[in-house]
Amino acid sequence: MCNPCIHVYCGNGKGKTTAAVGQAIRACGAGFHCEIYQFLKNGQSSEVSLLKKNHIPVFSAETFDTFIWNMTPKQKTLFFSAQYQLFLQARQSIGAATDLIVLDEILDACDLGILSHKELSDTLSKNSHSEIILTGRDGSFFLKQADYYTEMREIKHPYHCGAKARKGIEY
Repeated sequence: MCNPCIHVYCGNGKGKTTAAVGQAIRACGAGFHCEIYQFLKNGQSSEVSLLKKNHIPVFSAETFDTFIWNMTPKQKTLFFSAQYQLFLQARQSIGAATDLIVLDEILDACDLGILSHKELSDTLSKNSHSEIILTGRDGSFFLKQADYYTEMREIKHPYHCGAKARKGIEY
């Protein structure tokens, strides 16, 4: 592989993780070694078992069964620490033998202060081998550094009518 690129899939619309997973499947079909790191998620999304069965490792950190704004200070500290350790694990793969790395929801992890935008940017700058996909709501910090920048914009979504997230569709 030459000229590894940085992809950013961002915005408030649905489809960021779906696009990243689709790209990983395509790359694996071409013989690439891929890894997916899911930040702020519990590793239970419907795609995870299929990816693992097809030799695409998916890594996540321990989470709590509550939203971050409902966590106790101790839970939040443990959660942030686990998420940062996941970043350190991903950083070891960047530029190594892994051809494509998905850092799912890492932009939101930066926005929460789990790691800094600069720390992620510096890590990306040192990469010489891995194609990297970043997902999350706000990718503006990485606009100049990105080779691909795609924004998903929500126009309409069933949750505005009170619909709950559905297994196999939203997770």
